[in-house]
Amino acid sequence: MSSMKLAILLCDTPLPAVVATYGDYTSIFHRLLSSSSYTPSFTLDPYDVVSANSYPEDPTSYDAILLTGSKHSAHGNDAWIHKLVDFVRTTASSHPHVKLIGICFGHQIIARALGGDRACVVNTAGWEVGPTKIALTPLGEKIFGKPGELVIQQMHRDHVPSLPPGFHLLASTTTAPVQGMVKFKDGQEDDVHIFAIQGHPEFTEPIVSIIVETRGATGILSKEIVEDVVKRKDTPTDGVLVADSIWRILQPSR
Repeated sequence: MSSMKLAILLCDTPLPAVVATYGDYTSIFHRLLSSSSYTPSFTLDPYDVVSANSYPEDPTSYDAILLTGSKHSAHGNDAWIHKLVDFVRTTASSHPHVKLIGICFGHQIIARALGGDRACVVNTAGWEVGPTKIALTPLGEKIFGKPGELVIQQMHRDHVPSLPPGFHLLASTTTAPVQGMVKFKDGQEDDVHIFAIQGHPEFTEPIVSIIVETRGATGILSKEIVEDVVKRKDTPTDGVLVADSIWRILQPSR
């Protein structure tokens, strides 16, 4: 099999303490994608869509395009966010053979691009942070290859309240009802065109601990949330299973 070519749209830069030890999002996602037993030879080309306004010149030269998480709000009105929404909408409609992968903020941007501006909103139920059980639908069990539930690191207050048209639900929690979703190419369940997940399979416990400590110190996260996450921090998570699922989606014949 030839090497797979992936683009990663960098929607943020991690905290300096995260970068110093674990690298930027390109490094973090390369590590996640390399952790799977399904991993083929692949390249991961980074594009800074925030400060450099950088995008693939030819999206069709890629097998898939991955959108990262971000501290920014996917429902925001910054020019770069509008451009990203337009890029996702155009790529999804004009290049259906290019698969789209959305993680957290990326998941929300996909929902906004294909479901309208109200497809991503601030969650009145508050934050989801740290290792969290997400309940799988029957389709989610099939996609992830595990019955019942997954445990995924979370770091979000915005969420997708309902599915965009044509999407199918993979998982949910009581706080965020759309924890994962897919859209099939031409309605064929063996050919996923778009895969998006609210959680952070790329985050390890040390990365989450740095973010929680920093956001707790600045008041973004309450003392109660920080204390709760600390109690759960050693819970095993299923990030590698999500990586497995991404590669199965990108290599449907395997």
